[in-house]
Amino acid sequence: MSEAFPAVNDVSQAAIVSVPDEGAWFTAVPGERMSIRVRSAEVDGRYAIIESITQPGAAAPIHYHQEDEIFLVVEGVMTFSCGGKLFEAKAGTTVVVPAGAHHAWKNRTTSTVRMFITFSPGGFETVLERIGGCSIEEIAALAASRGSQVVGPPIDG
Repeated sequence: MSEAFPAVNDVSQAAIVSVPDEGAWFTAVPGERMSIRVRSAEVDGRYAIIESITQPGAAAPIHYHQEDEIFLVVEGVMTFSCGGKLFEAKAGTTVVVPAGAHHAWKNRTTSTVRMFITFSPGGFETVLERIGGCSIEEIAALAASRGSQVVGPPIDG
């Protein structure tokens, strides 16, 4: 084999294959189901990839965190707020939210929205899988443990 392409000889160089419907689904915010497709522990903390299926009316409050967050909308139209600007992202749109930026999202349509979300670096997925059914105070404490803070309500309408 060529020196430019060394043989895969350890697990850190092996492909990670995440097959639809094989991952465990959980609820983060009401009306949103998530499945962790790639855990940060699998890639030395570099990133995490999550699939989100969001029902009409579901929303995240305005918040920020220490990770970059990249949304790829694959079905539907999601409304985002980032840095005080409101915009819609239809299927095929990528939205990059820089670390520290105040942002939120809401499904303001009558259809389901499906997105893939990448956090870089990873680790925040450990918060998301624990917040379902928690009180606002519990969510705030879990988020704060990863450098995140809720700073406002969800997007109106």
